[in-house]
This record gives sequence, structure tokens and C-alpha cells, in this order.
Amino acid sequence: MDSEKPPAYAPPPYSSQEPPPIGFNYAQPQPQYQPQPQPQVVRIQTVPSTTVILANGCPSCRNGVMVGHFPCCAIFIAILFFPLGVLCCLLMRVNTCSSCGFTT
Repeated sequence: MDSEKPPAYAPPPYSSQEPPPIGFNYAQPQPQYQPQPQPQVVRIQTVPSTTVILANGCPSCRNGVMVGHFPCCAIFIAILFFPLGVLCCLLMRVNTCSSCGFTT
């Protein structure tokens, strides 16, 4: 009896589409350290302002003070139509500048 030997084992050729065999180690290049530039520090110095805003100053001349008063008609309506007349009197208030006479 002739004994036949099995064919010799030949590993399949390696292709790039197949995963690498177990234990295969790629030679990974080590990333080189590149120093990052330091951020620039900018210092800003502010100067405090000396602007004074008057709450009830005149918008026209900016010198006088606005003074509120009620005209005679508004007082008459407030007395004549007491509950609602007071509201009308408050709505008819007139502001006048003490310096230039500007009214709002």
C-alpha cells in the first residue's frame, strides 16, 4: 500500500484587507512633542469716569432742575370729580425747568 502524504501546509498570503494575525505588532512611530506657544497676556487699565447724571435735570439746558406742578384746571377737576378727578389731576401734572422754563 502506498501511503500518500498530505500536501504541505502553506499559509495564505497576507493582504491589506484581512486583519493582521494575532500577536502582530505594528511599528508605531512615537508622536513627537511640539511645544505650544504661550498665550499673550494683555492688561487693560480703565479710567473711572466723572460723569454725573442728574435724575431730574433739564433735558434742554442741562442746568436747571425740573419742578412739577399741577395747573389750576387739574386741581378744579380733582375737587369736582373727587374719586376719578384725582387720577385726572395726576395725569395732568406739568414739569417746568427752574432755569430756562422748558416744560414737558
